Amino acid sequence: MPPSLPPELTDHIIDHLQPAPKSLKACSLVCSAWRPRAQHHIFEREVLISQPKYDVYQKLIEESPRSCRHIRALGITQPPETLTTGGDPRFLQFMHAVPLVSDTFSRVTRLALRCVHIGTLHRSENFKLDTVTELHLQTILTPYLTTLAEFICSFPNLAKLTVLKLHVAADFSRSPVPGQNLIAPCNPLLSKPAIKSLRFRGGFLRTSNHILLTAWLFSESMLASLTELEIDIQHEADISVLAEVLKACGPQLRKLYLDVNLVDINEDLCDRLTLRHCSSLRTLSFNSLHMASQGEGVIIRNLKWVSKALEVNSPHIEDIHFKIHAGGAVAEDMGRLNWKEVGETLCAERFNTLRRVEFLVCRGQTWRDKIITYIKAQVPGLEARGITDYRHIEE
Repeated sequence: MPPSLPPELTDHIIDHLQPAPKSLKACSLVCSAWRPRAQHHIFEREVLISQPKYDVYQKLIEESPRSCRHIRALGITQPPETLTTGGDPRFLQFMHAVPLVSDTFSRVTRLALRCVHIGTLHRSENFKLDTVTELHLQTILTPYLTTLAEFICSFPNLAKLTVLKLHVAADFSRSPVPGQNLIAPCNPLLSKPAIKSLRFRGGFLRTSNHILLTAWLFSESMLASLTELEIDIQHEADISVLAEVLKACGPQLRKLYLDVNLVDINEDLCDRLTLRHCSSLRTLSFNSLHMASQGEGVIIRNLKWVSKALEVNSPHIEDIHFKIHAGGAVAEDMGRLNWKEVGETLCAERFNTLRRVEFLVCRGQTWRDKIITYIKAQVPGLEARGITDYRHIEE
């Protein structure tokens, strides 16, 4: 029976059901005319292939491959406890039986891998997604950094790379091999994607792994189009890599998230942390400003670099974020960073484009109100402009 309403109208009605997955599934079963629009929205969200759904998705892919062409975001995950044992046998069987290739998943642009051994996918002939532009890696195990580098280069259209909790198996070795963390592919790279967004977030067993990967991507000219960077500086040598990247990529960089965790930092190191090349910056975030200076086991981070970084001279900057880690701190630690100087700097004419200055206090439940009150009193010029925002979260 032909539909009683014109397709333009039914499509519009189905569009309003996007927040209701069950309703969308019901619409997809009404008639063939409703199915394409309903499936378009059903698969618009991330489709997560996980235990115990391996069999379900294997059946879907085998019996209805056309449905897979609606998927734009694909997630693959294994139980965390199987990560160090070679992987979940059911997942390995799934990967052996089901081709996750661009011919089937022709519209997948975002791929999220969680609790996955990179070596399993890197060696698989059944895994090739050329259409991916955004790769999200979380709690990942890779045999060597070279394996991860080659895996990244298997996505020719990759533009956004985010890595959280990267573990390199070689770091666990009781008999480390010299140079085991150097990136030296034996075979020609499949591609050299132009990465526009590169973000690393904590959880690195060896804190130099992400710096090594960044330096390699830069040396291979894959960061020439970089516009967004999130990076953690743990060693003096890391500053050299960052300085080189900022000197080359700074003019087009739009967003920068800096996390500097150095105990000793002299004037020379501060000078090398300059952001003077970042002339197009719109967002600047200071992550992990650790305030604690007392107590057993407390590592006192030097915060001198913040003032140097604020010498950025971008006529486009709109947002600045301060992420303050207050756990273990006491009232005397509130002045470890010269907030008055920060406020005066941000009220200078070169920051007239500022629309928002956020102070995010993490932990420090017992004195969160005190530090927020203290900072407000130190930055009256920003308060007068009405662009400040204060929040507290427990991480």
